[in-house]
Amino acid sequence: MAAESIIVTNNNGTTDVVFNLVSRSGYSSRFADAANTASSRRFLEVDHKISGLGSSQSDIHTVTIRQEEVDPETAKVVVFKSSLQLTSPKGDTITTAVQKDRISNLMSLFNKTFMDGFMIGETPSADLNVTGPFNPDRD
Repeated sequence: MAAESIIVTNNNGTTDVVFNLVSRSGYSSRFADAANTASSRRFLEVDHKISGLGSSQSDIHTVTIRQEEVDPETAKVVVFKSSLQLTSPKGDTITTAVQKDRISNLMSLFNKTFMDGFMIGETPSADLNVTGPFNPDRD
């Protein structure tokens, strides 16, 4: 059974955001920020596309956070969206351990040094040594 709420931490490392379950259907769940207002709303969506037994197709797992703000001058909704998608092949060719290592490699990039440049369209052009506390086996 999916969680009824999910708590995540903002960039400052101390402020938590509580997302409460608003809908669940099959392998998909949608959560809304408990502090949503008419002009500022956040959603977290978890979606799994699981291929059938005996299938050679990959499973696809996606987590998305969506921020919607109403522009006070135009009254139009402006959207920011951040997603992480994992495509997990069936079989033993790429083991679960290897998949967890690749996830950890990716997650270690999500730090200030990398993201500041990434958000303005830069690609790493020099040595970029990043390590992070992310561990896919942690609780």
